Amino acid sequence: MPDFPYFMANLTSILRGEPTELKEWFKTSFPNTKQLEKRLVAGSGPLLVDAATTRTGTVGTAFDVMVRLLVDDGHHPIQVHVTQFWTEKHEAATEELTAAAQDARRAGDDGRFYRAVWAIALLTEVTRSMHVWASSQLSADIYNDEFSVDAAIGLAPADAVEQLAELRRLAEERLFPVLGGEMHLSPKFCSWGYLKAEADIVADGTLVDMKTTLGVQRKAGRVDTISPGSLLQVIGYTLLDFEDEYKIRNAGIYSSRYGNLAVLPVEELLELAAGKPMTVQRARDQVASIIGYEPRI
Repeated sequence: MPDFPYFMANLTSILRGEPTELKEWFKTSFPNTKQLEKRLVAGSGPLLVDAATTRTGTVGTAFDVMVRLLVDDGHHPIQVHVTQFWTEKHEAATEELTAAAQDARRAGDDGRFYRAVWAIALLTEVTRSMHVWASSQLSADIYNDEFSVDAAIGLAPADAVEQLAELRRLAEERLFPVLGGEMHLSPKFCSWGYLKAEADIVADGTLVDMKTTLGVQRKAGRVDTISPGSLLQVIGYTLLDFEDEYKIRNAGIYSSRYGNLAVLPVEELLELAAGKPMTVQRARDQVASIIGYEPRI
């Protein structure tokens, strides 16, 4: 096994987990995430899409799936290796659901499209958590050869369908117009063999991380917020593109429930979070050194 300290880790787990050299570097290098958050949410208004009763995490996963399918009808939404936990049967079920979603979209059957997206989101969560894998009835049905597209599509709660419809409307108005030029969905970075990281979208040099959180409750109502971990994750994505493969020049967050897209030039993003000037190359060199990255030949 390669002698790299973060070989089996991913950026998200590092930033959320126990102290490591890399996590401490991010925390000490970018202590002013509050100032960055203030800048990014400055243009955000009131909560536009409430959560009702459905699990907000799954709605967020479904929104991510939906956006990718809407901007690229050839996109494969779950890209993981076949294992004993994620089998060829799971791959086939995902392909069937993706085809059903795109067929429904082309036919203008929005309800069926959202329900298929929800089923794909449920399977996406199976790939992310052993707890979800162990408790997923949909995954069990696939294992036991009891899967059917119609049954899977029927799992979507009515309020989830309503939320996805509203989130789509906002995205088509406030997000999609800026997603032009060369598009990369779920881009993986050249650091992958040293530290896994997969962003949401890079479009024409702009990295956009999508969040579907509710924000925090204030006396006057809910307000948009971005956690320090989410901000460091966006910064991390820009820094892990060591060889400038995606030519990221701007980065930020789309807060889907508020319809707020906030992006900044990468140098400005780093400077706000660091509280002092910081070049992208210098920061990339430091991260590369910590994870043991060796440039491609």
